[in-house]
Amino acid sequence: HRPLVTYGFNEGSDVRATNITQKNRQMHFDVVCKKYDQSFCVELNLIGRHNILNTLAAIGVACELDISVDIIQSALKTFSGVARRLDYHGTLNIAERSVALFDDYGHHPNEINAVFESLYSTYQDRRLVVIFQPHRYSRTRDLFDDFARALSKADALILLDIYPASEQPIAHINSGTLADAIRQRSSLDPVVIKNTDEVLKVLPNVIQNNDVVLTLGAGDIHVLPALLTQEYAGS
Repeated sequence: HRPLVTYGFNEGSDVRATNITQKNRQMHFDVVCKKYDQSFCVELNLIGRHNILNTLAAIGVACELDISVDIIQSALKTFSGVARRLDYHGTLNIAERSVALFDDYGHHPNEINAVFESLYSTYQDRRLVVIFQPHRYSRTRDLFDDFARALSKADALILLDIYPASEQPIAHINSGTLADAIRQRSSLDPVVIKNTDEVLKVLPNVIQNNDVVLTLGAGDIHVLPALLTQEYAGS
């Protein structure tokens, strides 16, 4: 017989998060663990509701393995996340405007929604400028409407060409048609460019002071944060 452990935000969950607070890029919350018949506080150097759920799942496993609360708390306090998952790259100064730079591997509409929710909840009074590189023609085709819906939630959007990942082009599936679909459902007017090099040319015309800039995708866009940091290193 294998144990079934539930986790979430509802009172019926075996491992539950309560009293959630967030400051800057850090979250604090209490964990109620039925197995240990106690609650304890957690400090997490990550943002976003999805990361709380991931943390609760890990805590559930730890509790089943009888790992002590002290060890759980210590491990989570020092955990800085995994590469390319809302990585913070500091502040950039672009044309006398200060922006915060983040990078994420997200390339599926559900991931995009989760990342947007995390950043909007953390920076509620700031615009979100997204630089997105779609990954694979087939994925873009199959989830076309979902991509348009998710990306239309940005305040400004720069779209790179689709990263093919060895696939052949598909007729009428490209960043231009995706931009058109976004324009039809929102007031957003995406800027469509070819590659990461062109970002340096167009970004100064897109951003405003105090924006949050997010580079997003699973292709070679991963080189962009280093390029931007080298070009526009701030404080």
